[in-house]
Amino acid sequence: MSDDIEAQEYNVHENILDGLISRSRKIELIKSSEKCNGADEIIQLDKLVHDLVNSKVENLPCYGSLTKLKELIKLEDEKLISEFFDYCAKLCIEEEKLELMCVVTILLQDFINIPLYKSPVSRLIKRLTYVKVPSKWCEKNEFKSINENLYGYKAHNVHNLKPSIIDRFQTIPQHHTTLCYSPLPGLFSYPEDSSVLNILFPHKISPFAKFIITYSDDAFQPNNASSEIIDSPLFYAIIKFKWRSFTCYRIFIQFSLYLAFFAFFSASIITNYMSLHTISAIMGTIRSLHEIRYVITMYISGRSFTPITFFILTKAILPTITIFMGIFEVNYGLLIYFRSISILFLWFSVIWTLMNFKEIGIISIVIAHICRKILWLFAFLVLNVLAASHATVTYSNMMLNYDKTSLTDETRTKLQDLTQYYNSLNAYWSAFLSDYSSWPRDDPFVSITKVAYSFFITVMILNLMIALVNNIYSEVLDRAYTEWSMIRAQFIVYTELNLMTPSERQNKDYFPWTIFYEVFTEEVERWHKKLEEDNISISRNKIQLLNEMADKMKDEIIKMEDDDVIKTTMIDKLNELKQLFSKK
Repeated sequence: MSDDIEAQEYNVHENILDGLISRSRKIELIKSSEKCNGADEIIQLDKLVHDLVNSKVENLPCYGSLTKLKELIKLEDEKLISEFFDYCAKLCIEEEKLELMCVVTILLQDFINIPLYKSPVSRLIKRLTYVKVPSKWCEKNEFKSINENLYGYKAHNVHNLKPSIIDRFQTIPQHHTTLCYSPLPGLFSYPEDSSVLNILFPHKISPFAKFIITYSDDAFQPNNASSEIIDSPLFYAIIKFKWRSFTCYRIFIQFSLYLAFFAFFSASIITNYMSLHTISAIMGTIRSLHEIRYVITMYISGRSFTPITFFILTKAILPTITIFMGIFEVNYGLLIYFRSISILFLWFSVIWTLMNFKEIGIISIVIAHICRKILWLFAFLVLNVLAASHATVTYSNMMLNYDKTSLTDETRTKLQDLTQYYNSLNAYWSAFLSDYSSWPRDDPFVSITKVAYSFFITVMILNLMIALVNNIYSEVLDRAYTEWSMIRAQFIVYTELNLMTPSERQNKDYFPWTIFYEVFTEEVERWHKKLEEDNISISRNKIQLLNEMADKMKDEIIKMEDDDVIKTTMIDKLNELKQLFSKK
């Protein structure tokens, strides 16, 4: 009986998609069906997600909906997609039916890849944020809790919501909380594939991993379709759940092994023992192959090469090359530079891993944005220093050749030093820090240059730089948490693809078909109130237009030659209509 009802529901979905594709029908509400037991429904949804992610859809009732939705996506019609998403949200929130959302989740990346769908995707994510768990799945969705905000659970264990050992140390004072869930079934699910190729280079990945790997550098820009997703509380809840479930301790183990490699590498340089070189070479080779495997996996999954990709490769391969250079006694002068740069990159790698912690991550992101924003100012400063240095070198050479008798020994010595570009640049850099000890004291040209340089560079440029840094800091700090969440998401996907086996990626404790998460009740109320206000803002624009139309009608009525009593009555009715508008 339930299979027949499910088939009927998908027939309705297909009819609606047909109507959207042909642009001849409007979205209708799906017919109500019998409600199954909450636990049975969760099992059925889990099975549906499993079949979808494994491409076993030919015999599923949703096969027609999946193919027709692909056709709808190709039309690139924003209005039709908006209507379809409104229909999906209504099914999910009001009727508590998720079958069609399973299909949407599987094709989510297809929607994101089309910039035209930015607005519909943003609206859908807002509506799917803080959706309360249906009462048929859980006895109560509002209760008191000591867990922090956005604390997540695995959905299939809804009746046994016990925190892990680590989470017991991260509690907060008791508060009212609302249990919500992610209405994107199958977002974390990986296809089953135990082939050798998928073991070596996991290429059949979950929609979540696909989204993180293929995100563009402009994902944080307002016009990007991904911006609303990564800036939503739903995304933060997913990141928190995955970090606590399996990523945290795996990253900790890997970081411990990395520190051991760092220690062996440093010790081998200091002692030059062959045994330490050998251990370092083995660990470095394994680590390099590990990182190369991950880069290849990202490339296969659609990630293009970026500066981050080259950083990942360099921090792994360069120390390994340096170790083998020491073993085979390659050019010692070249080895000095390689070892120094390798140590630098090893420390960069330590900082990169520590960015998983919020405070370090956010401050690193802020510093990176500041450096990027003031790059042109720094280039302008360098050009000015080069110009001043060139002028000083020319003046010093000519002055030494012109006046050989009146110069004091101290002035002559300092002018001779300034005839070299390296010394001249150092003198101006020291002057930037208010150190003029390398400048001649009794030379009029140098005295004028010192005053001009102090005013223009030390006063104007330095203060301009401080002002820019303050502005950039205030601007970036608002979205730093979002960018840090994306960095942690990258570590999560790195863990899934590089530190887990295919069988582990099928573990329902780590990759459930959806998650439940706790939210402060006050925050849920504020969120829904904001959504209502956003909807009201549209109607207010219409109300303003109606008011303007009423005013024009009043002007036309006054110009009429009818009886004054009739005109007064008509104007009174229009005023009553405007008052009615104002109450909406």
